[in-house]
Amino acid sequence: MDQAVLKIKELNPSAVVPHMFCLLGMTAFRFFCDVMNIPLVGNPAAVMALSTNKWQTRAVVASHGVKVPEAEIISKGEVPKMQPPFLIKPCNEDNSQGISLVRELSTLQNALDNAFQFDHELLVERYVPLGRELRVAVLQMDDMSLQLLPCIEYFLTEEDPIRTAEHKLVTDKSGKPVGLASGGRKCPADIDETLREKLRDLATRSHKALGCRDYSLYDVRVDLQGEPYFIEACLYCSFAPKSVVVAMAAQAGQDQRTVFEMLVNRAINRKKAAGTKTVGMKG
Repeated sequence: MDQAVLKIKELNPSAVVPHMFCLLGMTAFRFFCDVMNIPLVGNPAAVMALSTNKWQTRAVVASHGVKVPEAEIISKGEVPKMQPPFLIKPCNEDNSQGISLVRELSTLQNALDNAFQFDHELLVERYVPLGRELRVAVLQMDDMSLQLLPCIEYFLTEEDPIRTAEHKLVTDKSGKPVGLASGGRKCPADIDETLREKLRDLATRSHKALGCRDYSLYDVRVDLQGEPYFIEACLYCSFAPKSVVVAMAAQAGQDQRTVFEMLVNRAINRKKAAGTKTVGMKG
């Protein structure tokens, strides 16, 4: 570790773009960059840590006026108090692993057994009948305003009404993820102005409530009456050409290089601004 720190100091990086998608990569590695005073593109460690817990994330955004489905949290040995239909979700798991839709109590135990393989706490969330399934993002511009990007819509059916791990990941025979799954989707989604304003409000409130930086991305469920519900925050971005935020921005006329350079330069300028403030305080 000491040698790694010395090597990083020798390299003296201008900025870091995190590409580690595991829990430690999204939290401890980002904190390490902060400790070493290396400018970081995207959301800081504390925000990423919060976003990995679905129960805590929804509680924070709900306290700032964002609609969330009814929910409760349970541990091993407990059963949900609400009646079906509801979703069973591990609190700390990505890519929808361990998620089940419980329509009848006869399937509850299998759903609990599946989810408890991934976490010791489960989120039990009221099922929002399928209207639309969207990904919604905001990009923070240089004037610090938040731009709502064109949304992605995922096409589901009543027979298959939620996105599970099978919709997101391709796995090998051992169950190890080896790539991203393809599926029916559209970007930009066809959204009228009424829904667009509701999504803008949801994303803006969530971004500010969670303390996000540079960009933020959310899974949103729209019910049959056109009301959007926050499902979870997805705050990682690789900035690859096909990454979600980059793909959305491209539909708004902002290419990958433009977005990437804007955020890298901002990270570098954050360090310069912090240095200026420190000097001013000492003087």
